[in-house]
Amino acid sequence: MSLSTGISSLSTAVGAKIKEIITTLSGKQATLVSGTNIKTINGTTVLGSGDLTITSSYSLPTASTTVLGGVKVGTNLSIDGNGVLSANDTSVGWSEITSKPTTLSGYGITDAAASSHTHNSFIQDDSRNTTTTPETISAGLKIDFKSNGSNGLSDGGGYFGLLTYRQYGSGTDWTGGKSHQLGFTDNENIWQRSGSGTAWGAWKKIVDSANYNSYAPTLTGTGASGTWGINVTGNAATATTASACSSTTDGGISTTQNGNAATWYGRILSKNATNDRAAFLGTYGSIAGVFSHNNALNAWADLYVNSVDGSSGGNVRLPGTTYVSGNQVLHSGNVGSYAAAQKATASVYGGAKMSLSGSTLTITTT
Repeated sequence: MSLSTGISSLSTAVGAKIKEIITTLSGKQATLVSGTNIKTINGTTVLGSGDLTITSSYSLPTASTTVLGGVKVGTNLSIDGNGVLSANDTSVGWSEITSKPTTLSGYGITDAAASSHTHNSFIQDDSRNTTTTPETISAGLKIDFKSNGSNGLSDGGGYFGLLTYRQYGSGTDWTGGKSHQLGFTDNENIWQRSGSGTAWGAWKKIVDSANYNSYAPTLTGTGASGTWGINVTGNAATATTASACSSTTDGGISTTQNGNAATWYGRILSKNATNDRAAFLGTYGSIAGVFSHNNALNAWADLYVNSVDGSSGGNVRLPGTTYVSGNQVLHSGNVGSYAAAQKATASVYGGAKMSLSGSTLTITTT
């Protein structure tokens, strides 16, 4: 090989090697310059030896519907070391619940009646031929259609309506009281009975404005019969008429009205309205007496005592001291104090003197 050829081959080989070295070096990392081709941490270079103390002031963003961030553990919640979140309060007030449903279906209830669903009657059981006992019905209200013969109530027609009410219990439990029934009949009457066990009491008709006079007199006395033993106590403001009245312990009639003026007090009156005559007991001021009055004439009327015609009638007995117009009435018991006795004759009773001498009686008229 000639020299020139050798030099040429060497030059080529050296050039290729240099090129290889340049290519290798161009792939190497440039010299690190803090803050230029390598970042710093919080302004502190990471170049050099030893440990790097990092103080972080980073805060997570608040989590929202669009931002991934941090959340805080709220009231009645807790989080353990493994990051498990738990509810501590299992009792939540109704007012604390939000977005509550407003319909039954919102609560998952599908078998309830709709609010638009209404009833205008009770369901009646057609148990016409079934005999009902107090133990038949449990606590509650039941309505039945019954035939007259099945439950012992026959009051018009062939059927009646039956309302049964048991206030408590069932079967033989009668601690809450008896069962009760009302029967509504075709004769427009209402009947009632009660019972316990297997036996009812007798049906009793309820008295109303249409049938009460079959059991009691009216206010005006219609329907009254027989003898009534009535004892009335208390006071009445007025009484239009009375066949008998007793207000004293001995069965008499007593009226009391206080006062001392020149007017009538406490009168007990008997009046004939046709003739406008009245006789009465009473007091006028402090004067008590028996009086007769003609109201039409506003004048006194004749007073008949134990006589209806002034001539016939029974005896009138007066006390020994009796006055007429302020003057004492003379009678056989007191006339000697006021006048001499008249002379006795064959036809007139009068005065006489008597003397007895031995067995001889001498009478001398005066």
